[in-house]
Amino acid sequence: MVKKILMVDDDQDILYATQLSFSDYYGDEYQFITVKSGAECFEYLNNNERPDLILLDIMMPGMNGWEVQRKLKEHNEWRKIPIVFLTAREDQFSQKVGSSVSEKYLNKPISPNELKKTIDQILHQRSSKVLSESQRDSLQEFVNIGASHAATALSKMVDQYIQIGIPDVKILPLEQTIDACDVDGICFGVFTKISDQYPTYSLLLLSEKDAFSLVDLLFDETPDESDEYLQDMYKSALQEIGNIMMSSFLNSIAELLQISVIPGPPYLAYDDPVAIMDYILIQLGKKSDEVVLFDVDLTCNGKKSFDIKMLLFPQPETKEFILEKLEMA
Repeated sequence: MVKKILMVDDDQDILYATQLSFSDYYGDEYQFITVKSGAECFEYLNNNERPDLILLDIMMPGMNGWEVQRKLKEHNEWRKIPIVFLTAREDQFSQKVGSSVSEKYLNKPISPNELKKTIDQILHQRSSKVLSESQRDSLQEFVNIGASHAATALSKMVDQYIQIGIPDVKILPLEQTIDACDVDGICFGVFTKISDQYPTYSLLLLSEKDAFSLVDLLFDETPDESDEYLQDMYKSALQEIGNIMMSSFLNSIAELLQISVIPGPPYLAYDDPVAIMDYILIQLGKKSDEVVLFDVDLTCNGKKSFDIKMLLFPQPETKEFILEKLEMA
C-alpha cells in the first residue's frame, strides 16, 4: 500500500530535495505531498484524504510548527495523524518539547534511508496497535453476542438447533490471514461492502466440505462430486445463508457500538481463498493493512460441526473508530 506523507516546510529546496530523493529510491512505496506553510497544510487537510503521516518544520513564517501541531491535536480527525518534526533547530529545549508532543524529532539534514526507516517504524507501530485488556474483553464480548445472533438466524433458516462455540478473535496483518484461516483448496466466500460511513468489507469463508454440509441441512440432500452443487439453486442458498448470518452478526455489533451499518448486496465466490481475498483488496484499493478474524464453530443438534470464519477488512479510520468505541465500552 502506498504511504501518503504530507511535508510542511517553508524551504522550497528542502521540499524539492526530499520529494525527489524519495521518488528516486522509493517511488512505488510513498506519495509525497508538499506544502510551504501551516495555512497550506490545513487547506490541504480540509480538501483531501487524510495523510498517513506529517513531516513538520518548526521555523516557518506566519504559523510556526508548534502552532500547527497544536491545531492538529485539537481536531477530532487530524489528531490521529502521526507527526514527525523535521527541523534545523538543535537546541535541547526544542528537542525535549518536540519529542514529547510528536512521534519523533529529527534534525536536518537527514538521509532518505534514515527518514524512511523512521516513517516505516511509526506507521508499523500505528497499524499494529495492540489491544488493551479492556478493549480485548469488550471485543470478545461483542463477538460472542454477534456470533450468537448469527447462529440463531441460521437455526431459523434450517429449522434446527444450532449451538455455538466460543469465537476466537484475532487482529492479523494481511500477509498472515490465509495461514490463520487454515482453509485448503477451493472454498466458498460470501462478501459484502459495509456502509460508506465506516468503510469495511466483510467476508464469510467456508470450506467446500462445510458448504456442502450447509446445503445438506437446507435441502436435506448432499451434493455429489458432480457440478450439481454449482447449480443456481445451491449458489443462491449459500449466498443467502452467508448474507443472513453476516447481517445478524454485524447488526448486533453495530447496536452495541451504537452505530448504524448498511451492508451492500452480497456476492458469492467459489475459488481459492487467496484469489477471493485478492479480489476484496482490489475493491478496497488495498487500504487495509490488517484483518479482524472471527473463527466460530457451530454444531447442529449435537452432531454436525461447521467451522465458519468471518473476516472484516476495515480501513484505517474505521479501525481507529472501533478501537475508541471499545475503550469506552
